[in-house]
Amino acid sequence: MSDQTSPDHELRDPNTPAERLAAIASTHPELGADVARHPNAYDGLLDWLSRYGDDAARAAVAERRQTGTGGAEAAPGHATASIPAGEPVVPAADPVVPSSAPTVPAAAGSSAAAGDAPAGEPRRASKKGLTIGLIAGGLVVVLGGGTVWAVNAIFGGEKSPEAAAEKVFEGALSLDPIALYTAMAPSEAKPLKDALEQLNDLPTSSEEDAKDVQETLQAVLDAIDVTTEGLEYRADSLMEGVSRVSLVNGSLEIDADTAELGDALRDFLEVSMRYSLEQSGYYSEEEIDELLDEQLDEQVDYMIDSLADELPIEVDFAETWGEQLDDMQSRDIDEDDALVGQGYPFSVIAVDEGGWYTSPILTVTDLIVGERLIASGATYGDALIEAERFGSPEDAAHGLADGVEAFASRGDHEALAAALPVAERRALSLYGPALDDMSSDEGASLSDFDVEIVKGDGLTGLLISDLDILDNGEVVGTYDHPCFEDAAYGGQSCIDDIPALKTLGLDEALPIAIKEDGGWFVSPTATVGNALAIVTARLSELIEDDELDKLFEF
Repeated sequence: MSDQTSPDHELRDPNTPAERLAAIASTHPELGADVARHPNAYDGLLDWLSRYGDDAARAAVAERRQTGTGGAEAAPGHATASIPAGEPVVPAADPVVPSSAPTVPAAAGSSAAAGDAPAGEPRRASKKGLTIGLIAGGLVVVLGGGTVWAVNAIFGGEKSPEAAAEKVFEGALSLDPIALYTAMAPSEAKPLKDALEQLNDLPTSSEEDAKDVQETLQAVLDAIDVTTEGLEYRADSLMEGVSRVSLVNGSLEIDADTAELGDALRDFLEVSMRYSLEQSGYYSEEEIDELLDEQLDEQVDYMIDSLADELPIEVDFAETWGEQLDDMQSRDIDEDDALVGQGYPFSVIAVDEGGWYTSPILTVTDLIVGERLIASGATYGDALIEAERFGSPEDAAHGLADGVEAFASRGDHEALAAALPVAERRALSLYGPALDDMSSDEGASLSDFDVEIVKGDGLTGLLISDLDILDNGEVVGTYDHPCFEDAAYGGQSCIDDIPALKTLGLDEALPIAIKEDGGWFVSPTATVGNALAIVTARLSELIEDDELDKLFEF
């Protein structure tokens, strides 16, 4: 018997509504081609599939448009859909979900590499992609906590590092969070996704509140015009499977009608500030009205007056890249050297993980550590360091401790890298040579210690106890979660002794172990994600229970 509610059945039903097609496209990317062929697939959704879909989906979109059967019209007068918690709230300004499907003039994977002919006409970056609700399927919206967590499925990498960078740059310029998230390397996205999935059960704001915030924010975005022309990229290979991509030619202009922008900004700030003040529980309606009357106009006028002096904002990327080359040549770095793009603000690091993605970890690390490579005369590492692959979470904890000890005592970055998951291991493989000349302490060591496995919310936590830090055999400190005892100066510091940290639940935040490529590792990324999730959940509970004042108890 066929499942009448399955996505396959819904796609065979010509009456399946457009908003449901958008949800299927996001949660079942393998069905993108069938979504594209559905009679109710609207133009915005087809544009979205042509950018984010797989090859079959893109081909189906192209075939549909070549035959002249474009997307369906939005139903006239269609009101905002009633959508269950955990799915996107569709703003009334863009009914039937078009706001969740960015309108993009070029297909994903296209790339204007340096030397290609620039586009003949300026491209106006679409701002339709940004809503607080985003798109269905694994997106967690926590408006009550003031946070938006995007943990959606990965739609596949690009065919070149330039194409991956283009996706990020265009996503940023068009204010399209879906493009930014799906461009992230899976090795960096998945640990965060697993950690943040525990936010799924948090209460969300009401549909009416979300709609008000979305509509006023969309009005702000609609008042801003972003135009790009002739963008070209340069890719420099840093090591196998890792490239820096720099935006080296073309132009960007950001402009706005300041009167329209001021009105929209005032409406958005009034809605969002009122919501925040109401959620705090500290103010009555009369006090909120008084605060907004006193401060809102003054703040908006100041912001608009400051912005009016700067508009239009224009960037000539050929000029900025030329300045980068001049600076590097003054430091005896040739234009053909991979180091030439280090520190350039319009560059990202792309990695090959069965398709090209951008790496936030490497992009940030490049800005922080890359300068040290130049100053020390070192070069990039030439290959990914082989992983240790531990047999259990406990072994992963001890293996990481051994790596930390090797780095602290001998400056051995390779031993530390081998104990880490691929995202962090790749960063140490690439930039580790810059750390080799750092001073180390030959007497530094770590004792054996106990590890207790704590499982919950699909995560594997590591409770560490009896870990001694030694200097030449003498104990200088002991970590016993959640406390650290300083043997040198005496005294003990515990996270749960600090009321605000305990209230936020940070005494429960543990190192997180993940299984990757057939082995266990301690993941710094998942550990940070877990801590953020705990804090966000606790803040949401405090707001819900009107107990934010607990954060200020001593």
